[in-house]
Amino acid sequence: MINRPFPGGERAETVENRRGPNVLVVDDDRMSVLMIARVASGLGCHCVTARTGATAWREFVRSRFDLVVSDLNMPGGDGAVLARRIRTRSNVPVLLVTGLDAATPAACGVAGIEGVEVLRKPMVPPQLRDAIERRLENSIPALAEAA
Repeated sequence: MINRPFPGGERAETVENRRGPNVLVVDDDRMSVLMIARVASGLGCHCVTARTGATAWREFVRSRFDLVVSDLNMPGGDGAVLARRIRTRSNVPVLLVTGLDAATPAACGVAGIEGVEVLRKPMVPPQLRDAIERRLENSIPALAEAA
């Protein structure tokens, strides 16, 4: 694992140096980050992780990503804020994960934002894997051809 420091003590971590789609994984819960990164890495993805929305935004601006998987409720800017900011610069698909009972785009504050999907926690790896594959196949044509 490679750590890249940020000013102010926050950091993003690179997990599993692999060639393949770049995925930004954002969650303040370390176990959730590890589970999401493990599933994405198992699909051949290169993962960069962040623990706050602010750190995720800095990483998003300085790198190129094919997918963002973010928790909805976090310190330093929640997942809905991050999704809206991403949409100002890019059409990268966003998977928002939430513990809300009503895990809908409207309940999560992202209704009408194209390319944002909401998954309810707790997630099971097969459900997460399917969502990641689906979003990557839609954004990276070569993956759809390989499937």
